[in-house]
Amino acid sequence: MSDIFLMNTENSFIINIYTIGYDRQGESIYISIESKNKEFFYDILIDCYKTTKNRTKELLKRIKKEEEINCICLSHYHDDHIYGLDEILKDYSKKNTLVLVPDV
Repeated sequence: MSDIFLMNTENSFIINIYTIGYDRQGESIYISIESKNKEFFYDILIDCYKTTKNRTKELLKRIKKEEEINCICLSHYHDDHIYGLDEILKDYSKKNTLVLVPDV
């Protein structure tokens, strides 16, 4: 798992990017964007994959303050990008969560 931290000092936005990779396949990317004064926050999860452990869910438990993700985006329907998504939807998808899925 790697973390990238970007900050725009002019507008005072902080962007955190977490990549959750697995040894042979699958990856999740979690992005949070917040204003420095904490008045604005938006987060996005791109894909989800778990092996015996759901490391995506573990990361979210550790870093998220709210139990809702603003946007969940799936790149495609292969197991190495959606396996474990049911747990994420159950725990982090609420009424206002935007879920983006590819056309089939």
